[in-house]
Amino acid sequence: KLHLAIHPILQTLQIRQEQVVRCLLAGLPPGVTIPIHHDTGEWVKHTHRVHVPIIVPDPSKVLFRCGPTEQSMERIDCTPGHVFEMNNQAKHAVTNGHEKEFRVHLILDYVNEEFFEKRKKPVTTRVNLSPGEVLTQTRRSIDRAIEAGTRPQPSFLILGAQKSGTTSLYEYLNQHPWVIRPKRRETHCLDWRWDETLKSTEERRKHCLLFYYAASMKPYPSLQTGDSTPSYLLDYYRVIPRLKEVFEHEPRMIILTRDPIRRAVSHYAMVTSSDGTKEQMAARGVEWREKSFETVIDDDIKNMKEDGLLPYWDLETKTMDREIFDKFVDSPEEDVALGRDI
Repeated sequence: KLHLAIHPILQTLQIRQEQVVRCLLAGLPPGVTIPIHHDTGEWVKHTHRVHVPIIVPDPSKVLFRCGPTEQSMERIDCTPGHVFEMNNQAKHAVTNGHEKEFRVHLILDYVNEEFFEKRKKPVTTRVNLSPGEVLTQTRRSIDRAIEAGTRPQPSFLILGAQKSGTTSLYEYLNQHPWVIRPKRRETHCLDWRWDETLKSTEERRKHCLLFYYAASMKPYPSLQTGDSTPSYLLDYYRVIPRLKEVFEHEPRMIILTRDPIRRAVSHYAMVTSSDGTKEQMAARGVEWREKSFETVIDDDIKNMKEDGLLPYWDLETKTMDREIFDKFVDSPEEDVALGRDI
């Protein structure tokens, strides 16, 4: 029946059914306003947006406006049966001023015939749905209810290194419409927010997933989430076993590297900077502010030497004993020293 009802509209628009990429009924509750906005996404620049008012009890109480700018928006007639195309890349907004009744529009997006000729691969993958099958939709995706929960979260972890562009990469990834930010960029759920009091793997997994919107994302397997916690790379001795335990699905792990000297200089500049929030300033401390970069490096090497991490380093000559180094690396002594330092 829906196909028969839509067919005259396609004939009026002089398009084939294969050109339609989206067709849905959109209900706007009484007294609700969709504020001024414009649509974005790869699909927008390729498609035409067509509206067909279906149920509009009183067109005078529906204010639908569209225009290149907020100042130039004009009102569009929403009388039932009026088929109109609008530029959804332009500014638009709608208000249903009716006190009791929904406003229902048929919204249809289609592409020109030339679109198919320019594409080397098929534009769409068709999925045959079962009668009565339920779909869930976000602004950017459509998922099948029968596939809910098939994508475990998180999908990715940015592990470090610190001051190597991890924050920038995190922000770039979150610009994608199918990526959902966690509740905090650095979750630390695998290092200092790890809860040692929890007794089972399932309890620890649930605790870690609290730092993401995992439960809300369950119906939408097309969506992904992940965090950026650079300290994981340093604390790998504890993080790796915990990661294997609670995230058995093996999320994609991303590691950024940088010239070590430039990274250290950047780290020093951050810690000694007077800019930042109260929380950031408290976390940085004041120990380095009265020291030069060279002094900080010398002190750090001395501390690691005393902790047994650099038994092969001579503090006086600033040289390495190769024989001691070869025996120490990957030895039980190194494991003990790393564990003690962490």
